[in-house]
Amino acid sequence: MAFNKILCKAPFIININPYSSKNNQTMKRMIAISHQIPRVIAIFFIIFLLYGSSAHIVQPCLTFRANPFAPERELYVIAGQSNAVGLASIEGEKNKSISYPNVKIYGVYGYHTELHGMDDALQSKSHHTYWPSHAAWHTAQPGFGYKNAEPPSVVNYFGPELKIAELLSNQTPHDHYIVKLAVAGTGLAYTPAEDNWNPSSGRLFNQLMTMISDAYNSRKNSAKLRVSGLLLVQGETDSLNWESAKNYETNMNRFINAFRDQVYARGCSNSRDIPVVLAKIQNNPVWIYREQVRLAQERLSRDLALVKLVETDDFTTEKDGVHFNMHGQMHLGEKAYSHLALSKISQRKSHLKHETQL
Repeated sequence: MAFNKILCKAPFIININPYSSKNNQTMKRMIAISHQIPRVIAIFFIIFLLYGSSAHIVQPCLTFRANPFAPERELYVIAGQSNAVGLASIEGEKNKSISYPNVKIYGVYGYHTELHGMDDALQSKSHHTYWPSHAAWHTAQPGFGYKNAEPPSVVNYFGPELKIAELLSNQTPHDHYIVKLAVAGTGLAYTPAEDNWNPSSGRLFNQLMTMISDAYNSRKNSAKLRVSGLLLVQGETDSLNWESAKNYETNMNRFINAFRDQVYARGCSNSRDIPVVLAKIQNNPVWIYREQVRLAQERLSRDLALVKLVETDDFTTEKDGVHFNMHGQMHLGEKAYSHLALSKISQRKSHLKHETQL
């Protein structure tokens, strides 16, 4: 029996990282065995092998269970490290009641005792933090930021999602949706002791995929959510190590392709051509090998379709000189939204041209 026929009968997606040699060997073993044993036994045997190989079973976007009359809506994804997390705060501001009721964010909101101290690449990995188990839908407002902040101030922290939500709230249709997963200090290069965004390491990449699917499936009766753009704020950690900086372009290219492939394969997007916006790391001496990362980001935005770059050198920061303050985060959200909106127009023109040629 062909392996792909077995998989299509299973009500889940088995996620095998295409960049892992260990999982390639696992795939070969599964294909060989699948020809020799009955279908039901094969499925359970495959699951066993996958768990033993540190692969992940990730629920897809269950489009076949969705309400066929539910309207289609765009879903924007925000991911990355601390400037995606957000250390900006509205604390001390006169108007603290910032809220956009028609924009919903699927993410980790407010204070969680078990997450305090985990908003860090090393702690997140060493404590096996599973971020999706703490995610839920909430109204867009401050509170999706830095999780290591003390209560009650944690609800004042925010990242680029707040400005994006504000801009979305004025657009039609009336309801809008965002998914956010970000962890401070996370790099793109694989590091065994720390969480990172490298697709081959599995953890954060797969957790992001899980949250996208969970967001879709939890709303499938009222809206058909389609991933329509990604904002990735990442690169500072990789600029602190020569090898990571040198390999940044290759690793980011791999991440973007893996993200597009997996989101589309899971039925969470209408097209593989998902717009991506990268936040360029600042020209700050703190980031030792910043030139390698900045040049890589420029080349990626030039060479890859539907990849745009936000210049951040003029963004204001907190006193630490590295984390965007309230005004910096607002500028990031505004510029990211602008790029995503323009990318959508380009994407639609490309699709119309393709349909015309057909």
